[in-house]
Amino acid sequence: MASEKDNCKISMKQISLHFCQKNVTEEEGDALMLQFKEFLETTVSKYSASLKNFDPKSDRLDSFLNIFLLQDAANEKLWRVMKILMILSHGQATVERGFSVRKSLEAENLKEDSYIAQRLIFENANNSNNIHSTIIAKEMRRFVFSSRQKYVLHLEEQRKIEHQKNSENSRKRKVDELFKI
Repeated sequence: MASEKDNCKISMKQISLHFCQKNVTEEEGDALMLQFKEFLETTVSKYSASLKNFDPKSDRLDSFLNIFLLQDAANEKLWRVMKILMILSHGQATVERGFSVRKSLEAENLKEDSYIAQRLIFENANNSNNIHSTIIAKEMRRFVFSSRQKYVLHLEEQRKIEHQKNSENSRKRKVDELFKI
């Protein structure tokens, strides 16, 4: 942010245009752009050394920006937009370290096996020095190609188990009804 002000302005302009397309007036978008430019010219220039010392691995982005944005009450709209952006990108877990990776992976339709698989992939990607240089072996490709078939088989097994449970429960209900009579 401190060293690439022009890139920041371009990115903020794109964000502002996106917000304008989503029911935010152009005047509000222009006011937001002005606040951001003023923030870059005054606050960023004043605290450039502190901004360069930001460590995304240990510092929380929301707390860090809060220090600089809320020093001036005029940055209130800018801070609201920054909060929205942090919430939107929250699932990436690099934006804010205060949230658990497991919570960012959660979805209603994921089962325990899916959590374990995603966790393994996430940890491997984080521990890899260069994820783009990962060698993909033939065995790995075969496993990926057969994963859909394994998934379908797993679903069929789950249906069979569910059907067996339902049939056992219906038998138990019938037996209970007979004993009641």
